[in-house]
Amino acid sequence: MIAWLALAARAGGDPCADADAVKERSAAIKQLYDDGEAERADRSATASSVLERDEERVKAILKYDKKGQLCTVEDKWYGAWILTQADSVETLERAYQLAQDTMNARYANGPWLVAYVFDMKRVAQGYRQSYGSQTQVNERNQRCLVEIEPDVTDEQRAKYNVRPIADEYRQVLDANGYRDDPPTLDSLRQRGLYCAPQAFKSKDAKKNAPPPE
Repeated sequence: MIAWLALAARAGGDPCADADAVKERSAAIKQLYDDGEAERADRSATASSVLERDEERVKAILKYDKKGQLCTVEDKWYGAWILTQADSVETLERAYQLAQDTMNARYANGPWLVAYVFDMKRVAQGYRQSYGSQTQVNERNQRCLVEIEPDVTDEQRAKYNVRPIADEYRQVLDANGYRDDPPTLDSLRQRGLYCAPQAFKSKDAKKNAPPPE
């Protein structure tokens, strides 16, 4: 650790100047991402335990970010994804900025992440999403699609590597056992699977919410 600090000091304090330190840190960030994904795929893990460790991972990424230690485009992509597990609109805003950095760097999954986090932060503020990436659980404990801005087209979605909205309809219908229903908005509405956005119940959400449109 002392040697690393000395190298950083000689490099003018740039935390991204030491290739070995960057490599080691990148591996740690990727491990945080892998751990989170593994826990979500593990049906034996309880929701509360995963949420607790998500909070720990979010804090770790925010600490790296505060120190300017998200050096590579992969660091920023994994960091942005981990930050989407936060319950703070302010943190989602930072995830969105990092996602934009990856898109601007032409990272393969950057555009998709930008659309995903944009939808997420809008829903967290109580507004309709644009691209159709966000679902919620309704009062009947069914997975429902959060309302979507009607003027967003599949052509616009394609620019962000987001699949056509009919594919999202299909997934929601299938998840609820309605495999014979056509993948349309009317089908979702008839089944009660098109739901209003639920804003975060937090001070951050109220503070950061945009003015009414």
